[in-house]
Amino acid sequence: MKKELIKLIKEDLVKMNTVFAQLSKIEDVFFGYFIVKNKLCIKDEIQAIKEISKPSKELNEYFKENNELIKKYCLINDDGTYKMINGNPLLIPKTSLEGEKSFSKLKKKYKEALDENDKKNEEIDKILKEEIEIKLYKINFNELPKEISGMYLEVLFPLIIEDE
Repeated sequence: MKKELIKLIKEDLVKMNTVFAQLSKIEDVFFGYFIVKNKLCIKDEIQAIKEISKPSKELNEYFKENNELIKKYCLINDDGTYKMINGNPLLIPKTSLEGEKSFSKLKKKYKEALDENDKKNEEIDKILKEEIEIKLYKINFNELPKEISGMYLEVLFPLIIEDE
């Protein structure tokens, strides 16, 4: 395992952080050490991204009120999840008109917070597309645990030294 300067976009760093968290369950001491060392390398950058991504107080209030409306006006599956159509909760037919009015009223009430959040998300997207040079630990392909799937390998690829 050796540390090298690697160029990535910040979005890939966020993906790596997620994969590190998921793979930390693998009981391989050497690989676990590799994961921990890299988590420490990216900690500050990940923390900065999390901080700028936090919703405003007003947006949290909107989410809370929106969830109350969802509970009141939307259909629920047997497993307790809400029935969805095109990414939106499906309204109960008997109350759909009242529900639509309530959701519309809520969006108007928090229009400024929602607009600010949209602008903030656009800025965050730009930040996530920025390239970063960061020193990370690399691992030889033959040192990877066998249970790592292709999905994880794709994210970890910049950290893998291919065997020759």
